[in-house]
Amino acid sequence: MSSKNIFLSMINKRYFEKKMLYNIISIVYTLILLDFASLYNFTYRFTMNKESEILIFDEKQHNSVFFQDDEQELVFDVLYSTESILYDKKLHVFTYTKGNIIEFEALNDLFGSDKNEILGGKIECNFNLRYFLKITKDVTAIPDKIDFEFVKGIIMVMKILKAVENKSWNLYFQALFFKTYRFYEKSSIGESEYKFHKHLNQNFWRQVGFDTKQNLTSALLNSLMVENIFFDGNLILLESSQATYDKSLLDKHIPYKNLLLNNHKVLYTVENVLKDRTILSMFEVLFDEININSLILGNCHNFKILDDDFHFYVFAINSFKSITISNLEKCLSSLFLNKIKLVTEKNIEFLSLRNVLISKSDLSFICNTYILKGLVLNNVRTSEDFDFIEDYSDLNKTMEYINLKNVEIDYKWWNIYLETPIASKIILSLNTYFSQKNFIAKFKNINVLHCEEVLYLEIDFCYSEIFNHVCTKLFFFKSLQTLKLYGYKSNVNTESCLSEALKNMKALEFLYIKQYNFDYSCDSFVFEKQGIKILHFECFIFMKEFVMIDSSNIYKSLNKIVLKHTIIGESTLLIIFQLENLKFLSLKSCNFEPEIKSQSFHFNLKNLISLSFSKSNLKVFNNIDFLSNFDNLEKIDLSKCKVPCSYITKVSHFCDLRLKKFSYISGKLDLHDLNRMKNFQVLKILNLSKCKFVECNFSKLGDDCRFFNSMEDLNLLFVKINLEDLYYLRNFKKIRNLSFSSSNFNLVAEKSVLVLLPIKQFSTEIDYKDINYKNRYKYLYEKNINVDFI
Repeated sequence: MSSKNIFLSMINKRYFEKKMLYNIISIVYTLILLDFASLYNFTYRFTMNKESEILIFDEKQHNSVFFQDDEQELVFDVLYSTESILYDKKLHVFTYTKGNIIEFEALNDLFGSDKNEILGGKIECNFNLRYFLKITKDVTAIPDKIDFEFVKGIIMVMKILKAVENKSWNLYFQALFFKTYRFYEKSSIGESEYKFHKHLNQNFWRQVGFDTKQNLTSALLNSLMVENIFFDGNLILLESSQATYDKSLLDKHIPYKNLLLNNHKVLYTVENVLKDRTILSMFEVLFDEININSLILGNCHNFKILDDDFHFYVFAINSFKSITISNLEKCLSSLFLNKIKLVTEKNIEFLSLRNVLISKSDLSFICNTYILKGLVLNNVRTSEDFDFIEDYSDLNKTMEYINLKNVEIDYKWWNIYLETPIASKIILSLNTYFSQKNFIAKFKNINVLHCEEVLYLEIDFCYSEIFNHVCTKLFFFKSLQTLKLYGYKSNVNTESCLSEALKNMKALEFLYIKQYNFDYSCDSFVFEKQGIKILHFECFIFMKEFVMIDSSNIYKSLNKIVLKHTIIGESTLLIIFQLENLKFLSLKSCNFEPEIKSQSFHFNLKNLISLSFSKSNLKVFNNIDFLSNFDNLEKIDLSKCKVPCSYITKVSHFCDLRLKKFSYISGKLDLHDLNRMKNFQVLKILNLSKCKFVECNFSKLGDDCRFFNSMEDLNLLFVKINLEDLYYLRNFKKIRNLSFSSSNFNLVAEKSVLVLLPIKQFSTEIDYKDINYKNRYKYLYEKNINVDFI
């Protein structure tokens, strides 16, 4: 082939390749356009008027179909325009304002200050925005016939529009759930349950945020007329909004969040609700999604199985891995236990009995039914006269956590338990001399090989000496991360032996010692353990000096120190104030070495966020301006410290944007203190109970007080306040808990203030002169506000 032909052939080939490449690019581009076209099935125009309203126009007049495809991922985009455009009023379909009953951050953003020049634009999405805004404008706009597919659509659009989950949001979903029940009322038994699992499946819940899941759970309960609150991730069901509950039932050592049924009446209510299989399925899924895997039956004083048809539906929720039964005065019956066994699977890992009377055979029944990882027996009594716990040595094979309090433990059981593999987390409260005697006698025979398996050890002794062989055995708990010893008498030998044991615990991070010191010769506790992060030391009867050795390397890991009822010398204070990693410092009811010299002190607590000197006399610090050296404090407690007026002025100004809690019980306040205090811009909790205002009063904080919009908890109990102070309280727009002494006010004035505040809890003094003092606050009870009398 000639060179000319070869050249022409190459050109033709390149032309063909270029043409082919161009065609491919055109096809791909077309497909992308088609894909984008499929994304945006709905297009709207909007403009903003002078009244700060968003006017939405639907040029295509879309029908009421919510989605083209409910499985498609939702899309919502806004294109802005700075040009003024006139629209046909006939096409106007909705007006959105920032004060809408349900607010949407995605629409509120259009009001943002950075978009002041924006006059309108286009909204593109793949759902019927017009229809959605119409049915969420008010609960009365919700259609009568709705199913779980509809509920799913509402939740997903709420998510993409970033709905503000406030009280109105909760009320809307209450109505939504109620109408969903009505829709499925005439369905077959399994149809509604099937539809629920079909539409609100695992793929759906993966797209929903944790807070939204909690709020949906609360709304579902509210729609069923069940009073509920969330506390630290735990769900509490109450008989009424005014009811109190026992937080100690929420065991932090059980690794699950809890559903607490506060009393037997709540249990009966829940049983009636859960008769509906669909509702039971909904709670089962929701509890699993918000990690509620523990059930607590609280305050079962008057509980009884009303008839043989009592099914315990709540136990049928398969997500539960832990059960707690508390305050059951009558003997825990075999019928009760058999009912539970019928509906629970064998996945119960933790069992807690608190203040319960039970027979030995029934306890054996429980322990043999479940393979337990944790057992809690607190104040458990048997109907028999003999000891019952001796039979359960087999539990050691699976046990990870054991908590025994006020349980008479036999000598034989300790003999078996301490010589076999033991739990990694042990809490023992030896409330009687008999229990303590048996424990100490056998503790010396503990298998030292098993000691290394224990990570958490907490023992509350019965106000007596712990002998040297107890401390000697502690030497072998090398893997301990937490050690708590309460209620023992100390002596010189015990202190020395305990010190050696602590040095051998290389992994120890948390040390809590609460001892009763009856021995004058044992007048100090020398602490020199490396690696500790949290230290808590208390001494009672006679104060003991707490001593730290002058070596910064020993204590550099400390981030929390709590010292109570101890003597603290200047050298130890110098070391404490040099701990740069310290975040929490509490020196409560402590005596400090007198005549502390200011030139000796150098402060290096740059990371300190919590400081408490409650009930400690700070007169020895009169020559040291130490408060101004702490720039990052979020909590300050200077209660009952006997400091002079104007002391608050010493607080560092860098704390103004950080300080959230301030306690000053029994303090003296003058105008200088109030002028300093009013600049705490994010203050949420303020306790001024029993304070004396010197030549001023509370309202002198002034109209320019910076924490009006952050204050949530204000305590003015036993403080002399006047009518001006009472009216001043109306400035606190977000207050939830309020306490003050009200005997000086007439009912009309007091009511005019309290009814305007968003309080949930009100506390005041008992007026013994008025036998009907409780009736004074009837109007608060009617608003579901809890009232406490001090």
